[in-house]
Amino acid sequence: QSGAGAEFVRLQHELRRSAHLTLAGPPARVIQELGLSLWVKATRAGVQLRGRVVLPRSRDPRDGSPLAVWVEGEVYDRPGGWQRLAIRDLLLQVQRQARSKRSQPQFGEVDEREAYFDLVVLNAYTSPGTTDLWIDNLELDGFTEAPGAPGIPPGEWPNLDEHTSAGMPL
Repeated sequence: QSGAGAEFVRLQHELRRSAHLTLAGPPARVIQELGLSLWVKATRAGVQLRGRVVLPRSRDPRDGSPLAVWVEGEVYDRPGGWQRLAIRDLLLQVQRQARSKRSQPQFGEVDEREAYFDLVVLNAYTSPGTTDLWIDNLELDGFTEAPGAPGIPPGEWPNLDEHTSAGMPL
């Protein structure tokens, strides 16, 4: 998009609803200034940016691990051209997710204090067939390290297809 190279992925989709490309990074404290974006070019529309935020003061009732919530980013809608996708209002999205979880009895108390962002997810599924995808210039604005945040090891990442965000399947 802006230089001599970009990451390229060719996906052959079957009848599925997701094809997740993930990038774990250093835990970033969720603050008002935190923002994430990247540039995408694809042969089909529908690629979506998402991210995982860990709420270390809250527990997942299924296994007792730190509770994770998903924040939504923009959806690619310009096949054949570069488009910047961003996750906007990250702090507000986390507050809404925490409020939604608190309304569900199985979650009990949900505390979003000390929340940190640790995983970028690009759902590259568009529709059955082949999709060529280029990814470039990942930017994390307002980064402040979350001290003591261990992150969740990749082998313990929750299944993205089993979680919901704002009531919608991911």
